Amino acid sequence: MKVMGMHHLGMSLVAVGLLASGIAHASGLTPVDSVFEGMGAIKLSAGPYSGTCSVTLFGDIDPAGAGKIDGDVSEFSGTSRGCAVIRGSGSWAVLPTSATTLEIRDVRVNGPFGVYCSGTLDGTLIGGRLSLTGKLDSNVGLPCGIDGILETTPEVGISWP
Repeated sequence: MKVMGMHHLGMSLVAVGLLASGIAHASGLTPVDSVFEGMGAIKLSAGPYSGTCSVTLFGDIDPAGAGKIDGDVSEFSGTSRGCAVIRGSGSWAVLPTSATTLEIRDVRVNGPFGVYCSGTLDGTLIGGRLSLTGKLDSNVGLPCGIDGILETTPEVGISWP
């Protein structure tokens, strides 16, 4: 049986300390323990149909910095006929991927006649401005495009190690 020397034991304790300090500085959204709104214009498209809607998303950030958007109470309005019948659905997880980028997962947007779009959106968040450009999959085979900017209140940011 080989006995670990004090030098190796000391190095192991240093490694454990470094791992623990990394956990303490995990990424998340700010301000923690708060609610927020994201408001702006987003162009929505599905196949040959498109329109720009005024969108308000409502979300919250827990004490650990984990964010989510409540799709069920999101608001879509505008002069395009499609905006009046679009509804968000479910809880959408907001996860930082860098100091300025994030993913919004589990997005689901319901349209007329049982059509819906769902998936993950990539975004950029700088100075409280959330820029979204991407495509979601639909249940009828048409890609659903999303392109726009939302201003967050209070200003939401990313805490990155």
